Amino acid sequence: MHPSLSYPYVGERFPELSGKPVIVHTMAELAGIPYVLLKNRMGMKKKRSAGLATVIITDKDLLPRKREGAKKKKRPLTDDEKIQRISDRWLRRKWV
Repeated sequence: MHPSLSYPYVGERFPELSGKPVIVHTMAELAGIPYVLLKNRMGMKKKRSAGLATVIITDKDLLPRKREGAKKKKRPLTDDEKIQRISDRWLRRKWV
């Protein structure tokens, strides 16, 4: 069974498809992102369940995956950890 869910595409990334109904799965492949990710970004379920019929695919939905996470700062080593690290290095040098 082939995917058949289609919505209009409005954007500049694919000018030949702009304004035309496009199959969501095909559009996800063209953009190089997973189908489920595109579905989630479009907010299809929310819009359809709320009764809004204007579900469209935009360029914002087609952006590549990005991971936004807070970068962890390394905590400073305690005195015991510093001593242990030096001791480990010394033992490796001594016995290798």
